[in-house]
Amino acid sequence: MRCCCDRLILGRGKGSAVRLRRTALRPPEGGTRQWVFPGLGLGWVLILLGGLGIILTLFTAGRAAAEGLPMEKLRPGHPRLFLNADMLPQARRMALGPEQGFLSRLRELAENKVGRDLIVDDGGTDAAALAVLNLVEPKIEVFEAARDTLEKTLRHYKAMDEAKKNVDWTSSSQINALCAYDWLYPQLTPAERKEFGRALLDHVDVVRPGEDRRPFAGGNWSEKPGRGMYGTASLLFYAGLVLYGEGIDDAKAGQFLRQGYELYQREFEVRRDLAGDDGGFINYTLNYALAMYPWAEFNFFHAMSAAFGVDEARRWPYVPLLANYVVWNLLPGSREFGAGDAYHETNELPDWYLYTHLAQIRHFYGQSHPDLAALAAWLQTKLGRPRHAELFPAVPFLLFNLEKSPSAKGPDELGLPPARHFDGMGQVFMRSDWSDRQVTAMIVAGGRSDEHKHFDELHFGIYHQGYLALDTGSRPEPGSHLFNYYCRTVAHNSILIRMPGEEMPDYWGNYRDFAPNEPPLSTPNDGGQQKAAGGRVAAFVTRPEFTYIAADATAAYKLEKCRKALRRFLFIPPRY
Repeated sequence: MRCCCDRLILGRGKGSAVRLRRTALRPPEGGTRQWVFPGLGLGWVLILLGGLGIILTLFTAGRAAAEGLPMEKLRPGHPRLFLNADMLPQARRMALGPEQGFLSRLRELAENKVGRDLIVDDGGTDAAALAVLNLVEPKIEVFEAARDTLEKTLRHYKAMDEAKKNVDWTSSSQINALCAYDWLYPQLTPAERKEFGRALLDHVDVVRPGEDRRPFAGGNWSEKPGRGMYGTASLLFYAGLVLYGEGIDDAKAGQFLRQGYELYQREFEVRRDLAGDDGGFINYTLNYALAMYPWAEFNFFHAMSAAFGVDEARRWPYVPLLANYVVWNLLPGSREFGAGDAYHETNELPDWYLYTHLAQIRHFYGQSHPDLAALAAWLQTKLGRPRHAELFPAVPFLLFNLEKSPSAKGPDELGLPPARHFDGMGQVFMRSDWSDRQVTAMIVAGGRSDEHKHFDELHFGIYHQGYLALDTGSRPEPGSHLFNYYCRTVAHNSILIRMPGEEMPDYWGNYRDFAPNEPPLSTPNDGGQQKAAGGRVAAFVTRPEFTYIAADATAAYKLEKCRKALRRFLFIPPRY
């Protein structure tokens, strides 16, 4: 079943449209679906259906129970966050073998830290880097540097909490501090274990999300699914996992662990639905979708495997489809079109962490989704930054399955179709070929998320040895350009319908951060759209000879001024 799905996702297909995946489940054109039970009367049919319903209900309930947080499997002792004692030999093999280059970068960090009385503010990531180096190559001076960095970082967290300031917009530092505590734990004194553990638990208790837990504004507090899961909501799971059973406050740690687990499940359900059978991560703005967002899945998968022995990756098969989304966004020279809240300064593909994300697709899904893993390997060779990210410094040493992952295959070898409709992201991409001289077009139509999305329904971009039709503006902060032009329909290749007196909607809520000495301008009437999401694809056909899209954005405009907004887009390869 999975192999068949992979072929249909990546194959050329024999029909006239890419959207023929579910043809067998649809009724004939103009007809209705009928179920036939030959030789059975209506009564027997109802009995059979009732029994089947009971079986399905019991199966679903049993599956849900089986897929909850298995507290009885939680590994005792430390380390257990991302890696455990049984995994250390493999981690050392990776560090001394295929990841020697990354190990050298950790050694350079240690050389700059060991034996120096450094002033440390937010040093959570440095503490984790030194701690994992101490696991791979145990040295007392590296342990002491890691411990001291962690201790000073925890003082910084407390000072920030007391001053009602945020540590950072993301929570990677705090997750790394929890890692450092977990990995150093066997060498810490009992007093240090209690002191550091209490400091971490208290900090997470202060910054955790919830309407009753907002002592100061300006942080990334959201626990709403589909908002990224890289702010303070992510800390609950990791703090609970590390601190449960330590006797500091097991009731609170256990509560954090369960609550954090449920938050991750809700987040992944939203992401799964938006990705569909095409790919994408919450929204079409790549400096989010290819950067911080995927860490949620991969860090969670590593944590569940090390601490509980559970393979969470198998439950979320939408994740490797990220490779499919990346390849369609990728333009020659490792660039992109720049949809949504992209900066547009260079339009370089935001691949700060992408090499590592693609490696993790190969690690977790190399066997179950070989074509997507092969595509991920091919993409790694096309990036402007072809090396591992240092944001979570243990990860390169945990990718034990890379040697079993398929070798690289590009779009031509995999037979990708000439166009692709990402319905969750609200984009259609089409290409003449996959060479550096390709003609590529993209149109924005539909989509089920307005997160970081502009008022840009029906916008199109065209690329051929440069940008021939482009998304304009940027996002200076502060500055009214962001909310008065950049996000508006007028900044895009879309349709303006002017109606005197129309008030245009806010962007980023009621965000109004004017630059110094800038007059507080009201939002101009650009004749644009009222809703960021609301369009739909009325028709989509792709064949080797052409790709055709009909995009309806009527619902994105004010009803009083727009009866129908329909754009037809025809691409005839290679150049028209």
